[in-house]
Amino acid sequence: MPTLYYTKDGRRPHTQRGPGINVSFQDLSTAFPNINPRFVSIEAPEFNVDKPSQYPMRVVVEVEADEGTTTEYPKSGFYLLPNVSPTHANEQLERAKRVGDK
Repeated sequence: MPTLYYTKDGRRPHTQRGPGINVSFQDLSTAFPNINPRFVSIEAPEFNVDKPSQYPMRVVVEVEADEGTTTEYPKSGFYLLPNVSPTHANEQLERAKRVGDK
């Protein structure tokens, strides 16, 4: 199952906040229907290393090799959800889970 992370700008390992959220491909698709995930690397990415942020700024999804792939996530690695804030991601995931529970 993919893992969603809220990341801060700066250098690893100080960019990740928390253990991440396990989320299914279906929930990702439901929560972010109009977002095109952008593959960034096979290693955990760093953003704006010269200007670290105090709070998480970005949403990144990790897909491991044994988790399978989809059209949106065609290979293992880390994907940025462009223009999605951690707050927006939380709201959308909660909505997707409510839809999935019906």
